[in-house]
Amino acid sequence: MPPVERTACLDAAVRGLHRAKQIIAPALNSVVGGPSKLYEGSRGQIKRAIDALVSRAIDSGDIRKDLDPFDLLRH
Repeated sequence: MPPVERTACLDAAVRGLHRAKQIIAPALNSVVGGPSKLYEGSRGQIKRAIDALVSRAIDSGDIRKDLDPFDLLRH
């Protein structure tokens, strides 16, 4: 896949995650005791997935080596 297509694919994935977060957040906030336990359990899984994606993109030269993977979530 050409770099431009890979970049577009990563951008679409990040936008999709952002939209999903906006849809799911109200439901998670309604959980008894709040969403903190759910977030606690999934943070590591999300971090590993993002780290793997960023690592592949760095290896292919599509993004800078100094990118913080969580910067993608702030998009």
